[in-house]
Amino acid sequence: MPDYKASDYKASRVLSLRIAEDLLETLRARAQDDGRSLSGEVVSILRAELESERSPRQKPLPIGGWLAHLDVPETHAEFRAARRAASARLLERTSSKSRHR
Repeated sequence: MPDYKASDYKASRVLSLRIAEDLLETLRARAQDDGRSLSGEVVSILRAELESERSPRQKPLPIGGWLAHLDVPETHAEFRAARRAASARLLERTSSKSRHR
């Protein structure tokens, strides 16, 4: 992981962040151990995490057990469409049952 110099932050922005006191103290200790400012440590951690996301992620294992027959949505849009369809079916079934009472 490369170290970043002060010149790397010339075009940076300021970000206010709410953070739990214990997490802040952990970050401060880590920054001191790494010889960085608190801001530099946070940026370093964020860069490392975001760069690790660039590498291809492993595909999740297939669903097993009693749910193995179900298709799993590949994208968030597919999930939302499936959720809307399931909600519509449920609403249709529950409203038709209430009419028969």
